[in-house]
Amino acid sequence: MNYKSEIIKSYFSKKKNFKIKYVNENKPLGTCGALRLLKNKLKGDFFLTNCDVLFDVNYDDILNFHKKNKNQITIVASEKEYQLQYGVCNLTKSGKLLKIVEKPSFDFIINAGLYVMNKRVLSFIPNKSYNVPELIQAAIKKKCKVEVYFISEKSWIDVGQWDEFDNSKNKIKSFNNFNI
Repeated sequence: MNYKSEIIKSYFSKKKNFKIKYVNENKPLGTCGALRLLKNKLKGDFFLTNCDVLFDVNYDDILNFHKKNKNQITIVASEKEYQLQYGVCNLTKSGKLLKIVEKPSFDFIINAGLYVMNKRVLSFIPNKSYNVPELIQAAIKKKCKVEVYFISEKSWIDVGQWDEFDNSKNKIKSFNNFNI
């Protein structure tokens, strides 16, 4: 625990129904480098999530998908549509305008920031700062089974910035498990 750890500890210190053991980093270890510190404490499969994302999902379904498919890593992903605010100019190689596409939209399958991992992948994490995408690439390189579990775009929200969180209160209130 490093980034904004005081805020997290303060919040959970007021919650008496949680039993939490904190792991403190001596230096920042990236989005998953600190997991190396848990290598001998975790058993089997576990969830990993970015702390600035909220989910309204069935965690049992995700875990069952992970186990049924015998994955080493399951990435929770969602389709996301992005619309440009501008017209896009399509040109020939010589620079002649072919057409303008006004405010096009593009669909992507994006990583929502929730994972199920088997503890065996922790052995791939070096003793240095390391991020989840690096761990996923290492697992793929070592021929581990990595699959994607799809969720609805409406079942998660990134609240990494306070203005995003504030603008998202109505959406969060619609989540089954959250009260603000």
